[in-house]
Amino acid sequence: MGNQCCGNQPINRDANEQAFSQAIPVRLQQKLKPESQRFHQVLISSGENDKKDIFSNERQQDFILNLKPYSHLATNDSVVVSIRVVCHDYSYKDELDWYIDESVIIDPNCFETSLMRVIDKKTGNKYTLRVINFNDYEDYEFKQALYQIYIMQLIGNKYKNLISLHDCYILENEDKEYSKGSIILLMEYCDSTLHEIISFRKFHNWQWTSDEIRHVFGELAQALGQLEQLNITHRDLRPHNIWYCSLSKTYKIGGFEEAKFIKKAQTLHNQLSLNNLGINIQQENEELLNTIRGVPDYLPPEIQKYVDASGAQTVGRYNPFLSDVYQLGLNILMMDQLEVNFESTELRNVVRKLNNQRAGSRGTSNDYHDVLKLMLVGDESSRLTPAELSLFTKSYLSEIPINEDNLVESMKYKKKYAGIESTKVYQLIAVAYYDLFEWEKWLEKMEEILVSYENDKDDFHAAEVLFDIANGFIDINNLTSAQDYFMKASILYNEIGHQLREQNKLNEALDNYERALDCVRKAHNGDDSYEGALLLENLSNGYRLQGNLARARSFLEEACRITEQEKGSDSLEFAKMSINLGKVHSLLGDYKHALKRVKKGLRITEGHASGNQNLQQSMLSYNNQNQQLQNQALLLKAQGLTMLGEIQRLKGSLGKAKKNIEEALSIREKLQGSGNLEVASTIEVLGNVYFEMEDYHQAKSSYEKALVIKKSKLGENHVEVALTLNNIGNSCKHLEEYDKSQKFFADALVILKQSQSGDDHPLVATTYGNLGILLKQIGNIQSAQQCLTKCIQILDKTLPKNHPDSLFYREQLQEIQQ
Repeated sequence: MGNQCCGNQPINRDANEQAFSQAIPVRLQQKLKPESQRFHQVLISSGENDKKDIFSNERQQDFILNLKPYSHLATNDSVVVSIRVVCHDYSYKDELDWYIDESVIIDPNCFETSLMRVIDKKTGNKYTLRVINFNDYEDYEFKQALYQIYIMQLIGNKYKNLISLHDCYILENEDKEYSKGSIILLMEYCDSTLHEIISFRKFHNWQWTSDEIRHVFGELAQALGQLEQLNITHRDLRPHNIWYCSLSKTYKIGGFEEAKFIKKAQTLHNQLSLNNLGINIQQENEELLNTIRGVPDYLPPEIQKYVDASGAQTVGRYNPFLSDVYQLGLNILMMDQLEVNFESTELRNVVRKLNNQRAGSRGTSNDYHDVLKLMLVGDESSRLTPAELSLFTKSYLSEIPINEDNLVESMKYKKKYAGIESTKVYQLIAVAYYDLFEWEKWLEKMEEILVSYENDKDDFHAAEVLFDIANGFIDINNLTSAQDYFMKASILYNEIGHQLREQNKLNEALDNYERALDCVRKAHNGDDSYEGALLLENLSNGYRLQGNLARARSFLEEACRITEQEKGSDSLEFAKMSINLGKVHSLLGDYKHALKRVKKGLRITEGHASGNQNLQQSMLSYNNQNQQLQNQALLLKAQGLTMLGEIQRLKGSLGKAKKNIEEALSIREKLQGSGNLEVASTIEVLGNVYFEMEDYHQAKSSYEKALVIKKSKLGENHVEVALTLNNIGNSCKHLEEYDKSQKFFADALVILKQSQSGDDHPLVATTYGNLGILLKQIGNIQSAQQCLTKCIQILDKTLPKNHPDSLFYREQLQEIQQ
């Protein structure tokens, strides 16, 4: 018979279709949002049913869940769910009742509530456990879970092909300041999902026989018919929600998170009462505005075909029971095709062909493909109803049930030894233990995840795990352990930052330094610490390499303040920070503050170096600790002398500059060897002095030595290499080696543009400026003007207007323009 349930004059098919008349179109995307108004508020009753055992931490609680009305004619509806509430005191020693199997059902569309297979410690019975977290009774997740319990309680445990609910309860914390809780659903044990089985069969080319598909088809069709008899529409039928249970050797429909109970008879009564009064009203079904649930790929054509003027999908009317039939048809087709991916062109073509076909004759057929055509037909009015489907496929059920046990065991074996998604599974198990307040098992599982990442040398994910463990300890008020794990995480993040900085990935390096700093601050409860100061210094260095000198100065000033506070104003640690801050001031052209900071640092290092030297003379030579302190002071002195010499060069005191830098180089080469990066930097600064003294051959020689060391340590595409190439190019320009000069400038620009420094970097500006001066010297005035203009535009963004570099290159441009 034709199904005209959605027309203007619906057929009275046992009062089922009157609820699904024309509705105002709404955007499909709005319907798929979980925060849509499916539920109103939750009320907690205080009646006789709220019984509490004074000798236990449990009580029985009635929750009244108000639902959105069916239409403007209907009154607010509500359901009552009676459930145990178990209070927990977050004790480490308290044990709950389940062992969690490491075989987890992962649903990519419902990751936060993935299913766990568990074993009852007392009885050894197996169950499927779902944990739904919530922060408040008004959370959507809490309301949805209550309604799911209501649906599953309506289903009960008498239907062979519908998953049954064995128990449910709410797990809450007794600490009222910490409101987080979980709803625990204990359901019939599921060995595997249809999604897992199809995927495994596809990989091994293990087809079902036609009889096997017919039997599964028959089982699921009976289940759909039973749901319709209960006035329940599933709305999310897909392979993840069809479960195989080896105990009964059956496939069953589960996953009732999006299911809906429809009070059809009451809706029809409202319609008929109005008609009897002579009021001819086309009932507007407001419930349809929030009926669309599940995954868009599984929605039937009547929902997907409407497109408004803006291109957004809309839906006007549809029957959710017929939508369930369509979705089940897709699942059987996926079994037939051994395909679970809707990106498959072949599967889409088959579905499109079936959607566009004309409906065939209705009736029982031994060929399940004939029935599939009536389920997947695009015309909703021609589609089979659940009752018809159940009748047509009843003969498909064989006396011998399908046995997937061997396949399931093979899947478990493969997963165990192939390590399929093992880390993700461990994470899900750890989250489940955490939600169940089983802290020792949670920590044990998190440590397993940590070891797995450490073995794979995956420092970033190892740091993430350490951070999660630390936050977990914060939640249970174990601050000592939290501090320990936060500090471990900070060390890893900092090391990752160093590695990324060496690779010239400055943005990623800064992100990891920020993470490390966040960990340190949490470990110290927000208070200042020297560890935090070191990370602020690392951030400053990163921003300096990016050319963001103002931000670099800001971070380093804060690091100096904290270091002086934590280590003292005469400490080597403070001396180092002070010298580094002087360097940033110098780069900004603030030579007065730069000189002040560097001299302060040098005074401190001189005191430590001489003091340690005197102490060394009075002690045995094997006192390694004292030797290390002396070396540290001497290296800081070398750093200060180098920076002092650079400032003196910029101020024109070339003789003093050369003397100080040569002393610094002597110290570094003695303590660090000739191939050290700091030695290379000192040689380059000495080259700058030779350049200002117009000894361009010696300057070029110094730069070339520095370049060899930098390339060997940093690679050929680092920002520091670009700096040296720029300096060599400048020397070649003055030596009238113009072709070489132009090549060095071009190579420097290529490196800088490929790095994360981008165009807005002072080094990019000076390279353009030097190239412009070169082009001016060889007579290419137009290109010279373009380069110098680009240089000044960048400097205006990155340096103060009165910076010496800005003034110098602006003067060069003015000479060309005149």
